[in-house]
Amino acid sequence: MLQSRPDPPRPHFLCIGAQKAATSWLHSAFQQCDDIWVPPIKELHYWDRLDRKQHEQGDGVTGQTLYKKNRSRYARNLRRVLKIIGSGNISAAKFYYEFLYRKRSDDWYRELFPSTARIAGEVTPGYAPLSGETISRIVTMNGDIRIIYLIRNPIDRAWSAYRYRKTREQTWEPSLDDFSLFLQTPFVQSHGNYMQNIETWTTHIQPGNMFVGFYDAVYEQPETLLRTLCEFLGARTLASLPKRRNVSLDAEFPANFRDIAFEQYQPELARLSRRFPGYPEDWARGSLISKGNHPVSYIL
Repeated sequence: MLQSRPDPPRPHFLCIGAQKAATSWLHSAFQQCDDIWVPPIKELHYWDRLDRKQHEQGDGVTGQTLYKKNRSRYARNLRRVLKIIGSGNISAAKFYYEFLYRKRSDDWYRELFPSTARIAGEVTPGYAPLSGETISRIVTMNGDIRIIYLIRNPIDRAWSAYRYRKTREQTWEPSLDDFSLFLQTPFVQSHGNYMQNIETWTTHIQPGNMFVGFYDAVYEQPETLLRTLCEFLGARTLASLPKRRNVSLDAEFPANFRDIAFEQYQPELARLSRRFPGYPEDWARGSLISKGNHPVSYIL
């Protein structure tokens, strides 16, 4: 009798964001689920760097090459690898070796995921605004890939991203002009343009393979959100909830700052509220507190 061969290594799902919308919390949740394999490091950043032409397949770039451009990040990852090797965690040490020292390519990326994992995936919020060309390459790798997109009120998401940047810079001297310029950067705009990102992804993936969840539900209905997400992936529900991760500098959102952001995102809020009744309707009304027990997600 012929023995069945394991599936070739590949990701079964990607969490594409949004940035500052509880993706670190979700990655931590996946790490606690026996049915799901995610890398020991969050955010592999393969496809977004490829999309921005920061590396090309076959050009010899490794993770070490990329991280050496950021000394603090490289040192942090080197310390992490040494600690893992010292702990005797062979699988994690092997992953970091492959991640840091092998030449990057589509084959390299696919082989980061163990073929023995029933459900394997990764969480990189930088993937949300990928081009259709790059998404097509992902679908070629796995035609049934599932996409998770946690979205947050774009006004609050932008403010959180701004605060997080200031936290990383260890400075806090916000000004209206500085925040306004921050909102106009292509990077911030692309990550707040949810409907465009959703349209690009759903054009290429199979119907029913995109999960759009809401950041608000992480606070108000976390058990329901995780249960519906596990059902979407075909995994067992988690026994416990993870703690929040990567919390930005705590700072009040000044009314004049919020007004500028609301003016920029008002058209997007209107589109979101029409497409996803519930939390986005509260966002469009400017409500700071949820008005009801809204749907935690939609499947597209």
